[in-house]
Amino acid sequence: MAGLVAAGLLLIWSIIAAVETDPIPADQEQTSARPASSDAASLLAAAEAEMARGPENTDWKRVTIAARAALAEDPPTGRALGYYGLGLAGTGESDQALAAMRLAADRSLRDVIPHTWLYSHDLQSGDFGSALSHADVIIRSQPELRYIFYDSMRQLTALPGGLNALATALAADPPWRSEFLLRTLDQPSDLDGPTALFAQLQESRSPPLNREVAPLLTALVDAGRFQDALLIWLRILPPDQFASLDYLSNGDFRFPLSGLPFDWTFTPIPGAEISIAATIDGEDALTVQFFRGRVPFRNVTKLLVLPPGRYIFTGRERADDLQTERGMAWKIACAGPDGETLATTQPLKGRTGWQDFETTFTVPAGGCQAQWLRLELDARVALEEDVAGGAVWYDDLAIRRTGTEPRT
Repeated sequence: MAGLVAAGLLLIWSIIAAVETDPIPADQEQTSARPASSDAASLLAAAEAEMARGPENTDWKRVTIAARAALAEDPPTGRALGYYGLGLAGTGESDQALAAMRLAADRSLRDVIPHTWLYSHDLQSGDFGSALSHADVIIRSQPELRYIFYDSMRQLTALPGGLNALATALAADPPWRSEFLLRTLDQPSDLDGPTALFAQLQESRSPPLNREVAPLLTALVDAGRFQDALLIWLRILPPDQFASLDYLSNGDFRFPLSGLPFDWTFTPIPGAEISIAATIDGEDALTVQFFRGRVPFRNVTKLLVLPPGRYIFTGRERADDLQTERGMAWKIACAGPDGETLATTQPLKGRTGWQDFETTFTVPAGGCQAQWLRLELDARVALEEDVAGGAVWYDDLAIRRTGTEPRT
């Protein structure tokens, strides 16, 4: 909480510093507290110039007097009421400062000073919902200031009350939501807060979109937090797809692809075209069309989270004049930088009709929390990546459990 308060105070001065002010030249300083000019704009400029001295050198009494004089001359004057509140706060008159800032914020949605001050004040008092409403006002009206707020708002994910307030604010789907959610992932070593935030959002009236969820899932997978990523992915599945879940999921390619890690992921590559197309029987199937050239193909993937045990991987395949040295094969390997290969299917090439394939494999009891299923050109050296053309088709892929548990 202390870090959040400090961030809020720093935020106030960052906003003040963003206001274009010029320090008063030494040879023009006034000896009295009240500026010489009685013009409202000049009085306001005097208050701004005084604050330009910096937080350690500002004479807050001079700011208060100049802003109050500007208000007396012309009550609607620009930022005068907000500066008056800053002056009161600087001289320790907290209650009067709060009243002035609330009045200034009610008068204008574009005056960043009172809204920023109230944002910091509400953070310190634990009224996170009110704080975020002020942040929303500023980010919408002055989007160039949004990054200043994002860093302190992100810290709310570490506080129970802050997390709830953030989820409520984001459930309203403000225009800055997607960008802010991405900023919550700036610290990959601290994903607990963002994960909890997404989990709450998924239960809201405006759950996160796939494009908002994708960076979090990728970050969790990269951090080895496969179960956390899987739980978030399961929550966003359409009901009919959730009802048909099995160890592989969508092995017949009948559900639209989301591009998320636990779904089929197609990565474009020169020399090949990956798609879901209808077979002659009208069923959806995976097909890869190759063109002439060297193609280091490893570009169809799916992340699995299989518990330890023995499994059989089955499916149907067809080659359509695929001309290459060794052929295409499915590989299953433990996720990780040096993941153990668990199974490889018989390479497919040439011309065949639809035929069945299967291979068995064992997920070990340790060191294999998740697995990658990958379709690749079965090449041992670069020369074996040369393809003269052709295509392959796959459908009705499935993984089912078989046999006994592996020993630990």
